[in-house]
Amino acid sequence: MYKTTNSTLANASHGDSNVLVRAEGVSKKFCRDLKKSLWYGLKDMASELLPFGSKQLSEKSYLVSASNNGDSPINNRTTNRSQSSALRPGEFWAVSDVSFELKRGECLGLIGDNGAGKTTLLKMLNGLIKPDKGRIEMRGRVGALIALGAGFNPILTGRENIYVNGSVLGLSRKEIDARFDEIVDFSGLEEFIDMPVQSYSSGMQVRLGFAVATAIEPNILLIDEVLAVGDASFQSKCVNVIKSLQKRGVAIILVSHDLHNILRYCQSGLYLQRGQVAAAGPIDAVTADYRQEQDAVTGKLDVSHPMHSGHVPVVSDFELGKVYALDCAGLRRETLSADDPVILALPVKYNERPHDRVEVELAINDVFGLLYDVVSPPLELPATASEDCLEIRIRIDQLPLTDTKLTVGVAIWTPGHGVLLGWSRNNQFRFQGKGSSPGRLAIPASWDVVSRLQDEHVAVMQHERA
Repeated sequence: MYKTTNSTLANASHGDSNVLVRAEGVSKKFCRDLKKSLWYGLKDMASELLPFGSKQLSEKSYLVSASNNGDSPINNRTTNRSQSSALRPGEFWAVSDVSFELKRGECLGLIGDNGAGKTTLLKMLNGLIKPDKGRIEMRGRVGALIALGAGFNPILTGRENIYVNGSVLGLSRKEIDARFDEIVDFSGLEEFIDMPVQSYSSGMQVRLGFAVATAIEPNILLIDEVLAVGDASFQSKCVNVIKSLQKRGVAIILVSHDLHNILRYCQSGLYLQRGQVAAAGPIDAVTADYRQEQDAVTGKLDVSHPMHSGHVPVVSDFELGKVYALDCAGLRRETLSADDPVILALPVKYNERPHDRVEVELAINDVFGLLYDVVSPPLELPATASEDCLEIRIRIDQLPLTDTKLTVGVAIWTPGHGVLLGWSRNNQFRFQGKGSSPGRLAIPASWDVVSRLQDEHVAVMQHERA
């Protein structure tokens, strides 16, 4: 299935100098069997190198154009691939017929389940692997943070890796010298910069990799899920950097399972399913399609199974129950009403509190996607909470909605979204709203019929009095 909700991701003019990334029919296949994969690789290399293999060459090619300013290429590379469209025994399409375009200052969110082909597509864009079919054009200097520790030599120090990576990305030693203090300062690794990278934690490696990738002043920035490894203070730095790069015209592709970050940064989106484009267009529409698909899959799960219950303790001995609704009299309700305040209760149980204070995040989704998201101020937890003695209650005085199905999720964090302690998600409620409009909101409105001439006469009189 291929659905496009906006034409900005496809079919733009090839002469548009604002387009920094263009992918046309890009496909990549892999083999599940290692021995067969090695054999196929040898055959493909032979067909490229030997004259008798030229008959098998594909008509399509892979092109990378790199330049300092994104306008005139300084390095062109075209490689023909001796691959047919047919899959050989053991092969499968990891990415199949993906096309999109990205302009200066735009951020594209790449979403999909694990194994959907997101990282494979990013690696092709960065030139780490070649597509078997299709065409890729990258205009300008590319900065990438794709795999944790990728590009770092573990036995070299952080300082040495900065110079090695900077050289690979096209910077002279003088340019690296000028940016060195900025890179180290952003990474926050002053004390560890002369230690081997193999002694760094995963978060430290991400800090250094992101600092290098953004300090080279890229025209295109590729970011994979590795940003999730960073702590809250580092992620806040990344927010400012990404926004600053966008304002300077950098094209950004962001891969993440965190839809909050996707919606925060991205204007457009690409949703991959098993290597194919399931939806493309404005980010709100694409994430709504993704959420709807996730809800459909979740609905097929056996909710009686503990792994599928949706009430997940992240910290041991910290148990969350199923969210339920109450009316103002304290009675349980299966259906929420627009005529009454919405009161949601989350049972909590623990032998010893994991933290003194917590923040509670409430997210409400309807069939179209995220509808409401709010985080509480820090709340004090009692020392112990045995069974049926503690509930966290959220009261919403009014939800001006029409009739719909709501999915409620509640997460408990340490203050500042530092550590996730647990969450209760996929709690389903029916909402009886006001009015029969097909829209999502029931906003009170008044109607009147007025004479424009009368309005103009009143305005003239008021002007003369003034």
